[in-house]
Amino acid sequence: MVLSRFVEIALNFKEQGNSYFKGKRWREAAGFYTQGIDAKPTDKVLLEVLHINRAACNLELSVCFRFRLGGVLNDRAENYGKVLRDCSAAITINVKSSKGYYRSALALIALERYDEAVDSCSRCLRFDPTNQSVFSLKEEVGKLHDAKVKKEREKQERLRVTEENRRRLQVAFKVCDAFDPMCHTAHLG
Repeated sequence: MVLSRFVEIALNFKEQGNSYFKGKRWREAAGFYTQGIDAKPTDKVLLEVLHINRAACNLELSVCFRFRLGGVLNDRAENYGKVLRDCSAAITINVKSSKGYYRSALALIALERYDEAVDSCSRCLRFDPTNQSVFSLKEEVGKLHDAKVKKEREKQERLRVTEENRRRLQVAFKVCDAFDPMCHTAHLG
């Protein structure tokens, strides 16, 4: 089989990227995958893999950065954006790219965009219903979404109670002032 010059170049960059990825040198690996993409290979499978692999690098870079900063979210949002762009490119090339949907969902989870993450998992499971990783991720996203909704509800309830207490206190001061104008200042001082 004779490979086109562009495919051969892209394959070499992919192999170099794979080698660096195995060595956990994700930034360098991403650079090689980028060079492979820039070689404009005509092989669609290879092009999909290059995008998927570069997405994996950016996921790793994001996770490492978050870990070093003690879980600070969104400081590496641009890396998650890169993941989403690469996964979108891979899915455009191959609408049944399980890794594209899976890695998209991981980035969306990190960005706390849970509804979109569930959608990504659901799309994948339509054509790959036995993919246990995606199925498990979808269940986990559901739990994260529920926890976020519960936390938001609790926050809203605390705000409502605080506002209600403030309003009651204002009413009490007005009643107190009606009988004795120095009433509430005496209690405060």
